[in-house]
Parts: sequence; structure tokens; C-alpha cells
Amino acid sequence: MRGASRMQARGDGWRLHRSTLLGAVVAMLISGLVPFLAVAPAGASPSSPGSGYWLVAQDGGVFSYGDAPYYGSLPALPAADQPHTPVVALVPAPAPAPTPAPAPPSTSTPSPTSTPSPTPPPAPVPLTVTTTSLPSATVGTPYLATLHAAGGTSPYSWSVAAGSLPAGLTLSADGAISGTPGTQGTASFTVQVADSSTPAPEVASAALDIAVAPAPVQQSPNWSGYVVSSGTNLVTAASGEWTVPAQDCAVTPTGQAAIWVGIGGVPSPDGGSSGTLLQTGVTTACSDGVPQDWAWWEEYPSSPNYPATFQSLAVAPGDVIEATVGETTTGAWETRVDDLSTGLSGVMITGEGWGVYVDGSGGSFPLQGSTAGLSYAGGSTAEWIVEDPSGTPPAPLADYGTVTFTDLGTSLQGWYLSPGEAWEIVQGGVALSTPSAPSGSGFSTTYTGQGYTG
Repeated sequence: MRGASRMQARGDGWRLHRSTLLGAVVAMLISGLVPFLAVAPAGASPSSPGSGYWLVAQDGGVFSYGDAPYYGSLPALPAADQPHTPVVALVPAPAPAPTPAPAPPSTSTPSPTSTPSPTPPPAPVPLTVTTTSLPSATVGTPYLATLHAAGGTSPYSWSVAAGSLPAGLTLSADGAISGTPGTQGTASFTVQVADSSTPAPEVASAALDIAVAPAPVQQSPNWSGYVVSSGTNLVTAASGEWTVPAQDCAVTPTGQAAIWVGIGGVPSPDGGSSGTLLQTGVTTACSDGVPQDWAWWEEYPSSPNYPATFQSLAVAPGDVIEATVGETTTGAWETRVDDLSTGLSGVMITGEGWGVYVDGSGGSFPLQGSTAGLSYAGGSTAEWIVEDPSGTPPAPLADYGTVTFTDLGTSLQGWYLSPGEAWEIVQGGVALSTPSAPSGSGFSTTYTGQGYTG
């Protein structure tokens, strides 16, 4: 080392000899630049065993000696100058902190660890029917509604416990009510649901109802009844029965109601029709308060036009009438109106003529008129109608009460009446004659124009 200080070894450590001026410098440097020295050292003393020393240079740098940590010199001096500055002090490094002795193993008995109690399962939710009402239905319109339940154990199984669904609807086990209602009215019933609990299922029930509205009907100024379409196929036969009604001529002293079976004659949206109308039936009328009834046939339109009344075929209220329009095996077309109560029949055959014969006479009859120039090409609809006959001036529709058509028949395969095929007579915004929903192979029409004077 250079400078005015020197170190001398002794048996008990190190001593440092320095000049007064250098000591002041060292004291200043060490006390100002080495913050871990409280006072300027005047010598060196042995440090704790194995700790080494710090060498304090004139620039305030500190260098390790022995196994003391190295702190380096002041960063302000160039690196090349730092190792060459005179050492002015030798300071003992503090002893490292003693390593704490490991804690002795515990001899106490550990307290037992408590096991948390398992969370109990939630209480089961009781089974309930959550459906409180059902949508209304319409006759002839497909219907679908689904029942709902909550609680219990799924899956569920549904059934009708009391009452009955509207005719045409059924309830499946999965809760679907479906089908096509056939009768108007309100049906009340009780549904029951069973869950999948074991060993015994839980059950719940609810009282419900379904209101069935009448089918929307087509409106006509003069036809009331049913019209069945065959599409593009030819209808070759149509038939039906009814009872001649007793008119209330006090209500409509002058009026008519024609009751008939026919083929064709229905206008189509494209301006055409279902073919020429060929029809036969009975008219019940009031003339100045006097009831009148007669049987007839007609092809409309035709040239010449052939509406014709069967002479000597008297019909009366209460008589059962069967009417048939169809193609014969010879290709001719025939209309028949049979009074089953009297045994008289009025028959027309295209290309021949018309007349009346008595049952059992073998089918021959004296001609009342000729149809030599008349032919018929068929039609694609079959009709069972109560009509307000047209005329000049038109006669008002008579109060005919109710007419029930039964034993309806056509040549169509798999046919049936649909509520959407119903027609009602509406004049001046008033429904005068309204058909019922189909019932089996028949239906009814009812006069509903009481008080109408239009």
C-alpha cells in the first residue's frame, strides 16, 4: 500500500498506523462516503472469526478482504483508477447473522381434524301441473297444445283422469293434445300426470277445458249446405236424404226454400266453375201465406234451359225424400227424386226425357217432357244445399226451420265432409241459413233470418 499509513501484524490481529492529515481524510471519506462506518477508523482490529475485512480506499471505495462481501468502488471514478488508489483503512466486516437453529420437533399430540358434514340434498319439489288453461279450437282446424308439469322426477306420463276431450282430439303420454275437432262446444276434463319416482310414482292433476268454435264457413247469397270438391276428378254420383220441412208461412207468407242434391255449378276463383250444375230436389214455398211443395230437376246453364217440375208427384211436409244425381252404365246422366213416403219417383234421363213412375213398375214411365237435345259433361263437386231460389224479382228465403241431410253419398273414394266445406246464406250482412258441423254422414241447416226484411 502507498501513502502515510501502514499496517503491522500482531499475534492478536491487525493495527493501522497513519498520519494525522491522512486520518482526517480517511475519517472524512469514510464518514461521508461509507455510511456503514460510524467513525473514522484509527486502526484495524480483528473481526469475528471468518468474516474478513473491508479495505477502505482514499476514494471511499471499499474492497473485500478475506471472506467479507465485495461492495466495489465509487461509481464516479473511472474503472481503471479504482483499484490503484491508496488504502487508508482496514475495517472489520460485521459478522454474518447467525443461522437460526431448527426448531425442535413438537412432542405434543395434534388435535384431531374435524370432517365437515356433507351438504344435505335439497328437499324434493312436489309434482304439480303448471298448465292452467288451454287455447281454444275451431271445428275442422288441426289442433295442437302441450301440457306442462314441474317437480317430481321426469320423465312424466299424462292421461285423462275424468271427463273427455272434444271429439276428434286425443292426449298422448308425453302431454300433447292433438287432432281435428269435429263438434263445437266446450269440453271439460281432468288431466293427470305421473312422474318416474320409485317405488311408487307421484301424481298430480288439474281440471281444464277446451272451447271449440264453429268452423268458419263460406258465404253465399243463395246457397246453404256443403260442397265437396274432387279436385280435377269427375264426380259421377251424389245422393242424400232429408224430410220435407213444415214452413211457417206466418213468418214468411211469401218465400221459398229449395232443397236439393247436385253435381257441378260452383264458381272457381279463376272465373270458371266446377262444371254445369245438374240437380234435383224439392221446393217448399209460401204463396200469400199458403204452403206449397213440389219436386223438380234442372241443368243449369243449358241451352235451352231445362228447369222442369214433375207433374203428379205431390210432396208434403214430413215426406222422406231421397235424391240422386249420377251417370248411368250407358253414359247417360240421370236425376231421381224419390218420395219414400208415397212410393212415387221423378226421373230425368239425358237424351230421353223425364216423368214420374210408381215403385215396382219396372222403371218405365210416361214422358212428361223430352231431353233429346240435352247432354251433360259432369262436374268436379258434389252439393247438398238449401237454396234461396233466384228469380225476377227474387223471392225471399222462406223460414223452413231445420233440414237434416242424412245418408250422403258420392262416387269419390275415401271422402268425408269437412267443416271448411260449409256454406251459409248471407244477405245484407245477415246470415239467413247456417249449416251445422258434419255429424257422421250428414249435417243440418237451420233458418236464422227471423226478423230479416231485406
